[in-house]
Amino acid sequence: MTETMTTGGTATTRSSGLFTTPVGRRAVAVVIVLFIAVLSFMFGLKWGHSEISDSQTKLQIFQKDNTDLTTKNVDLQVMLGALQAKLKGVQAALDAITPSANKYQIGSNESLIVADGHLTIGLVGVPLWNNTVDLNINGKPYLAAAGDVINVTIDPSMNCRVKVMSFDALSAQVVVNATCAETKQ
Repeated sequence: MTETMTTGGTATTRSSGLFTTPVGRRAVAVVIVLFIAVLSFMFGLKWGHSEISDSQTKLQIFQKDNTDLTTKNVDLQVMLGALQAKLKGVQAALDAITPSANKYQIGSNESLIVADGHLTIGLVGVPLWNNTVDLNINGKPYLAAAGDVINVTIDPSMNCRVKVMSFDALSAQVVVNATCAETKQ
């Protein structure tokens, strides 16, 4: 509303509105600030809910991935255990057929080429009742007991040594250690 007053020939116009008074301007400013605060609060609330929803979705994905990886890890652990057991079996079988250095197990009426091909050792028959074994070394017969050492000369430059380690009459096997070395002339 506008009032016009005339005093002494001059007219003054005075507005009495909401924006014209200091109290009115403050009230409008407070209303605007409150409006902005409410809008900001609502925007923040909506943004927060969307962030929480996104986080929950990601959490569910991570939980599923974790479950999948845990299951895969358990499966791999089982497979690893099976492979380790299989490896032990294969290693045991390999150790059984591969003699240790210079140690040979010979069965009844069997012969082996040993000491880098310099000797052929065979067990003739079965170990005898008097705790001896009948060995054939490079075509020559030898009678030996456990612990006996048999020296064999291949030629003047090569000497071989055969030691009877043990024998078993029940399984008809003998274990010998055979080595050959060049002689120094």
